[in-house]
Amino acid sequence: MRLETLAVNFRNNRAGALVDQTDRLFSPRAGLIYNLSGNVSVYSSYSTSFIPRAGEQLASLNLANRSLAAEKFTNLEFGVKSEFKPDVAFTAAAYRLDRRNVAISGPADTTKSLLVDGQRSTGLEVGLTGGLTRNWSVVGGFAYQDGTIRTT
Repeated sequence: MRLETLAVNFRNNRAGALVDQTDRLFSPRAGLIYNLSGNVSVYSSYSTSFIPRAGEQLASLNLANRSLAAEKFTNLEFGVKSEFKPDVAFTAAAYRLDRRNVAISGPADTTKSLLVDGQRSTGLEVGLTGGLTRNWSVVGGFAYQDGTIRTT
């Protein structure tokens, strides 16, 4: 369990507004690694993280949207890692990332913000790294991602 705190106090010179916002959010995280044999292990992980309204774009924080709930990211991942020999490793992972509390403009009044479920991304990543011979090494990977816009 982690407590994340973001405190912002700034003046938007373009709008002339003073904005003061503090968010404190709990973000649970858990992971499990199981070693199937000396050179093969599997893992699973679950995490939740947040981006408060101030986020990375301080200019987007204003008096109207600062009371909206923070964006929430929930990630679930499963994977495997195998070492064929001490310096060659194969990895594979499947994941699902859900993004919630995304602020969008209201359909009837674009000056008002609404919160929607947002998006879901699912994907698969595979990789191969290591030394094949004394003079040759390989680094390769493939990633597939499918994103879906969701609303409630």
